[in-house]
Amino acid sequence: VTDIDSYRTCHRKFFIEKILKLEPSETKEYEIEAMLLGTIIHEIMAELMAKPRSYRDFDEMKAEAEKLLGELLDEKPLENYWKNFIRDSFLSILPEIYEIESELRDEGYSFMKAEALVEGEVIKNIKLKGKIDRIDIKIQNSKLKVESSKNNKPVTDNEVELIDYKTGAAQLSRAEILNKGASLQLFLYAALMKSLGFKVNRAGIYSVKDTKITWVPGKKDSNTMDDYIETGLKYLENTVADLRKGDFTALPLNEQTCRNCHERAYCPYIQTTSNAIK
Repeated sequence: VTDIDSYRTCHRKFFIEKILKLEPSETKEYEIEAMLLGTIIHEIMAELMAKPRSYRDFDEMKAEAEKLLGELLDEKPLENYWKNFIRDSFLSILPEIYEIESELRDEGYSFMKAEALVEGEVIKNIKLKGKIDRIDIKIQNSKLKVESSKNNKPVTDNEVELIDYKTGAAQLSRAEILNKGASLQLFLYAALMKSLGFKVNRAGIYSVKDTKITWVPGKKDSNTMDDYIETGLKYLENTVADLRKGDFTALPLNEQTCRNCHERAYCPYIQTTSNAIK
Protein backbone atom coordinates (compact mmCIF):
# COMPACT_ATOMS: atom_id res chain seq x y z
CA VAL A 1 0.00 0.00 0.00
CA THR A 2 2.79 2.46 0.85
CA ASP A 3 4.28 1.96 -2.65
CA ILE A 4 1.11 3.41 -4.19
CA ASP A 5 1.63 6.75 -2.42
CA SER A 6 5.36 6.62 -3.17
CA TYR A 7 4.76 6.14 -6.90
CA ARG A 8 2.11 8.87 -7.04
CA THR A 9 4.47 11.34 -5.33
CA CYS A 10 6.75 11.17 -8.39
CA HIS A 11 7.01 8.32 -10.92
CA ARG A 12 10.67 9.03 -11.70
CA LYS A 13 11.70 9.30 -8.04
CA PHE A 14 9.96 5.97 -7.38
CA PHE A 15 11.87 4.34 -10.27
CA ILE A 16 15.25 5.62 -9.01
CA GLU A 17 14.72 4.78 -5.34
CA LYS A 18 12.45 1.70 -5.38
CA ILE A 19 13.37 -0.08 -8.61
CA LEU A 20 16.98 0.92 -9.28
CA LYS A 21 17.49 1.21 -5.49
CA LEU A 22 19.97 4.06 -5.92
CA GLU A 23 20.96 6.16 -2.92
CA PRO A 24 22.98 9.39 -2.90
CA SER A 25 26.37 9.25 -1.21
CA GLU A 26 26.61 11.76 1.60
CA THR A 27 28.59 12.48 4.72
CA LYS A 28 27.04 10.91 7.79
CA GLU A 29 26.00 13.49 10.34
CA TYR A 30 25.93 12.97 14.09
CA GLU A 31 22.23 12.37 14.32
CA ILE A 32 19.82 9.52 14.72
CA GLU A 33 18.45 8.10 11.46
CA ALA A 34 14.83 9.06 10.81
CA MET A 35 13.86 5.47 9.97
CA LEU A 36 15.28 4.11 13.23
CA LEU A 37 13.57 6.85 15.23
CA GLY A 38 10.29 6.08 13.47
CA THR A 39 10.68 2.38 14.27
CA ILE A 40 11.28 3.11 17.95
CA ILE A 41 8.26 5.43 18.18
CA HIS A 42 6.04 2.87 16.44
CA GLU A 43 7.20 0.14 18.80
CA ILE A 44 6.74 2.14 21.99
CA MET A 45 3.28 3.37 20.95
CA ALA A 46 2.20 -0.13 19.93
CA GLU A 47 3.38 -1.65 23.21
CA LEU A 48 2.10 1.20 25.38
CA MET A 49 -1.42 1.17 23.97
CA ALA A 50 -1.79 -2.60 23.65
CA LYS A 51 -3.19 -3.04 27.14
CA PRO A 52 -6.18 -5.24 28.03
CA ARG A 53 -7.58 -2.36 30.10
CA SER A 54 -7.30 1.40 30.23
CA TYR A 55 -4.72 3.01 32.48
CA ARG A 56 -6.33 4.13 35.72
CA ASP A 57 -4.37 7.37 35.72
CA PHE A 58 -1.39 9.16 34.20
CA ASP A 59 1.07 7.82 36.78
CA GLU A 60 0.23 4.25 35.78
CA MET A 61 0.82 5.06 32.09
CA LYS A 62 4.10 6.82 32.90
CA ALA A 63 5.38 3.86 34.93
CA GLU A 64 4.57 1.50 32.05
CA ALA A 65 6.17 3.86 29.52
CA GLU A 66 9.41 4.08 31.51
CA LYS A 67 9.57 0.29 31.74
CA LEU A 68 8.90 -0.22 28.01
CA LEU A 69 11.36 2.48 26.96
CA GLY A 70 14.08 0.84 29.01
CA GLU A 71 13.45 -2.55 27.42
CA LEU A 72 13.12 -1.29 23.84
CA LEU A 73 16.07 1.10 23.88
CA ASP A 74 18.38 -1.53 25.36
CA GLU A 75 17.90 -3.53 22.16
CA LYS A 76 18.73 -0.65 19.80
CA PRO A 77 22.23 0.03 18.36
CA LEU A 78 22.40 3.54 19.81
CA GLU A 79 24.81 5.44 22.00
CA ASN A 80 23.63 6.24 25.51
CA TYR A 81 23.28 9.91 24.56
CA TRP A 82 20.58 9.12 22.01
CA LYS A 83 18.86 6.59 24.25
CA ASN A 84 18.58 9.18 27.02
CA PHE A 85 17.48 11.85 24.53
CA ILE A 86 14.69 9.66 23.11
CA ARG A 87 13.51 8.55 26.55
CA ASP A 88 13.42 12.07 27.99
CA SER A 89 11.76 13.50 24.87
CA PHE A 90 9.04 10.87 24.83
CA LEU A 91 8.31 11.20 28.55
CA SER A 92 8.06 14.99 28.15
CA ILE A 93 5.11 14.63 25.73
CA LEU A 94 3.49 11.73 27.60
CA PRO A 95 0.94 13.95 29.41
CA GLU A 96 -0.39 15.11 26.03
CA ILE A 97 -0.48 11.51 24.75
CA TYR A 98 -2.45 10.54 27.85
CA GLU A 99 -4.98 13.31 27.08
CA ILE A 100 -5.37 12.09 23.49
CA GLU A 101 -5.93 8.51 24.64
CA SER A 102 -8.46 9.67 27.23
CA GLU A 103 -10.38 11.55 24.53
CA LEU A 104 -10.45 8.46 22.32
CA ARG A 105 -11.90 6.40 25.18
CA ASP A 106 -14.47 9.12 25.89
CA GLU A 107 -15.51 8.94 22.23
CA GLY A 108 -16.19 5.23 22.68
CA TYR A 109 -13.07 3.68 21.14
CA SER A 110 -10.88 0.97 22.58
CA PHE A 111 -7.53 -0.33 21.32
CA MET A 112 -7.98 -3.41 19.11
CA LYS A 113 -4.66 -4.19 17.38
CA ALA A 114 -1.28 -2.70 16.45
CA GLU A 115 0.91 -3.49 13.42
CA ALA A 116 -2.06 -5.28 11.83
CA LEU A 117 -1.18 -7.13 8.62
CA VAL A 118 -3.96 -6.86 6.03
CA GLU A 119 -4.26 -8.00 2.45
CA GLY A 120 -6.97 -8.50 -0.12
CA GLU A 121 -8.28 -7.81 -3.60
CA VAL A 122 -10.12 -4.49 -3.33
CA ILE A 123 -10.40 -4.18 -7.13
CA LYS A 124 -10.42 -7.13 -9.54
CA ASN A 125 -6.83 -8.15 -10.40
CA ILE A 126 -5.35 -5.63 -7.95
CA LYS A 127 -4.18 -7.25 -4.73
CA LEU A 128 -2.95 -5.08 -1.88
CA LYS A 129 -1.12 -5.83 1.30
CA GLY A 130 0.20 -3.66 4.09
CA LYS A 131 0.49 -3.06 7.79
CA ILE A 132 -1.85 -0.75 9.71
CA ASP A 133 -0.13 0.96 12.65
CA ARG A 134 -3.20 0.81 14.87
CA ILE A 135 -6.86 -0.19 14.81
CA ASP A 136 -9.34 0.91 17.48
CA ILE A 137 -12.82 -0.56 17.79
CA LYS A 138 -16.03 1.01 19.08
CA ILE A 139 -16.40 -0.28 22.63
CA GLN A 140 -20.12 -1.09 22.37
CA ASN A 141 -19.47 -3.05 19.19
CA SER A 142 -16.67 -4.95 20.92
CA LYS A 143 -19.19 -6.00 23.58
CA LEU A 144 -21.69 -6.86 20.84
CA LYS A 145 -19.11 -9.12 19.22
CA VAL A 146 -18.65 -11.10 22.45
CA GLU A 147 -22.41 -11.42 23.03
CA SER A 148 -23.05 -12.45 19.44
CA SER A 149 -20.38 -15.15 19.56
CA LYS A 150 -22.05 -16.62 22.65
CA ASN A 151 -25.42 -16.73 20.84
CA ASN A 152 -23.89 -17.96 17.58
CA LYS A 153 -25.21 -14.85 15.80
CA PRO A 154 -23.16 -13.04 13.16
CA VAL A 155 -21.81 -9.61 13.93
CA THR A 156 -22.87 -7.10 11.27
CA ASP A 157 -21.53 -3.84 12.69
CA ASN A 158 -17.86 -3.79 13.67
CA GLU A 159 -17.05 -0.08 13.69
CA VAL A 160 -13.36 0.85 13.77
CA GLU A 161 -10.98 3.78 13.35
CA LEU A 162 -7.53 3.52 11.73
CA ILE A 163 -4.44 5.37 12.98
CA ASP A 164 -1.08 5.95 11.33
CA TYR A 165 1.78 7.15 13.56
CA LYS A 166 4.14 9.85 12.29
CA THR A 167 7.21 11.32 13.96
CA GLY A 168 6.80 14.47 11.85
CA ALA A 169 3.91 16.89 11.42
CA ALA A 170 0.43 15.59 10.62
CA GLN A 171 -0.12 16.39 6.95
CA LEU A 172 -3.49 15.26 5.64
CA SER A 173 -5.27 17.62 3.23
CA ARG A 174 -8.83 16.62 2.39
CA ALA A 175 -8.77 18.70 -0.82
CA GLU A 176 -5.54 17.09 -2.05
CA ILE A 177 -6.87 13.61 -1.27
CA LEU A 178 -10.06 14.16 -3.27
CA ASN A 179 -8.65 16.32 -6.10
CA LYS A 180 -5.14 14.89 -6.53
CA GLY A 181 -5.21 11.46 -4.95
CA ALA A 182 -2.57 12.41 -2.37
CA SER A 183 -2.04 10.43 0.85
CA LEU A 184 -4.09 7.40 -0.19
CA GLN A 185 -2.51 4.97 2.26
CA LEU A 186 -5.09 5.17 5.06
CA PHE A 187 -8.03 5.01 2.66
CA LEU A 188 -6.68 1.97 0.87
CA TYR A 189 -6.33 0.37 4.29
CA ALA A 190 -9.93 1.40 4.95
CA ALA A 191 -10.95 -0.33 1.72
CA LEU A 192 -9.14 -3.48 2.85
CA MET A 193 -10.84 -3.37 6.26
CA LYS A 194 -14.21 -2.83 4.57
CA SER A 195 -13.60 -5.92 2.42
CA LEU A 196 -13.02 -7.86 5.65
CA GLY A 197 -16.43 -6.86 7.03
CA PHE A 198 -15.53 -3.81 9.11
CA LYS A 199 -17.09 -0.36 8.98
CA VAL A 200 -14.36 2.28 9.12
CA ASN A 201 -15.68 5.45 10.75
CA ARG A 202 -12.56 7.56 10.33
CA ALA A 203 -8.81 7.45 9.71
CA GLY A 204 -6.18 9.68 11.22
CA ILE A 205 -2.55 10.71 11.28
CA TYR A 206 -1.25 10.62 14.87
CA SER A 207 1.63 13.09 14.96
CA VAL A 208 3.91 12.34 17.89
CA LYS A 209 5.75 15.57 17.11
CA ASP A 210 2.64 17.75 17.39
CA THR A 211 0.84 15.36 19.79
CA LYS A 212 -2.42 15.53 17.91
CA ILE A 213 -4.51 13.44 15.53
CA THR A 214 -5.75 14.81 12.22
CA TRP A 215 -8.93 12.92 11.28
CA VAL A 216 -10.56 12.27 7.92
CA PRO A 217 -13.47 12.63 7.64
CA GLY A 218 -13.46 15.57 10.05
CA LYS A 219 -16.43 16.53 12.22
CA LYS A 220 -17.55 19.19 9.72
CA ASP A 221 -16.65 17.19 6.64
CA SER A 222 -19.42 16.89 4.04
CA ASN A 223 -17.76 13.76 2.63
CA THR A 224 -18.11 10.33 4.21
CA MET A 225 -15.46 7.65 4.64
CA ASP A 226 -17.07 5.77 1.74
CA ASP A 227 -16.46 8.85 -0.43
CA TYR A 228 -12.76 8.80 0.49
CA ILE A 229 -12.55 5.04 -0.08
CA GLU A 230 -14.18 5.40 -3.49
CA THR A 231 -11.72 8.17 -4.39
CA GLY A 232 -8.80 6.06 -3.20
CA LEU A 233 -9.88 3.09 -5.32
CA LYS A 234 -10.29 5.30 -8.40
CA TYR A 235 -6.76 6.65 -8.07
CA LEU A 236 -5.45 3.18 -7.21
CA GLU A 237 -6.77 1.76 -10.47
CA ASN A 238 -5.17 4.58 -12.50
CA THR A 239 -1.89 4.29 -10.60
CA VAL A 240 -1.56 0.53 -11.07
CA ALA A 241 -2.35 0.93 -14.78
CA ASP A 242 0.53 3.44 -15.09
CA LEU A 243 2.86 1.17 -13.12
CA ARG A 244 2.06 -1.79 -15.34
CA LYS A 245 2.76 0.32 -18.45
CA GLY A 246 6.15 1.26 -17.00
CA ASP A 247 5.34 4.96 -16.84
CA PHE A 248 8.12 6.63 -14.83
CA THR A 249 7.68 10.17 -16.11
CA ALA A 250 9.22 12.92 -14.01
CA LEU A 251 6.03 14.59 -12.81
CA PRO A 252 5.62 15.30 -9.07
CA LEU A 253 2.18 15.24 -7.48
CA ASN A 254 3.28 18.21 -5.38
CA GLU A 255 6.25 20.42 -6.25
CA GLN A 256 7.28 20.54 -2.60
CA THR A 257 8.66 17.04 -3.24
CA CYS A 258 11.25 18.50 -5.63
CA ARG A 259 12.81 20.79 -3.03
CA ASN A 260 14.54 17.96 -1.17
CA CYS A 261 15.01 15.53 -4.05
CA HIS A 262 18.60 14.37 -4.62
CA GLU A 263 17.91 14.07 -8.35
CA ARG A 264 16.84 17.70 -8.67
CA ALA A 265 19.93 18.76 -10.67
CA TYR A 266 19.35 16.05 -13.30
CA CYS A 267 15.55 15.90 -13.38
CA PRO A 268 13.95 16.63 -16.79
CA TYR A 269 10.87 18.09 -15.07
CA ILE A 270 13.00 20.62 -13.16
CA GLN A 271 15.00 21.46 -16.30
CA THR A 272 11.82 22.02 -18.33
CA THR A 273 10.15 24.23 -15.72
CA SER A 274 13.38 26.19 -15.16
CA ASN A 275 13.75 26.91 -18.88
CA ALA A 276 10.10 27.91 -19.10
CA ILE A 277 10.62 30.47 -16.31
CA LYS A 278 13.71 31.87 -18.07
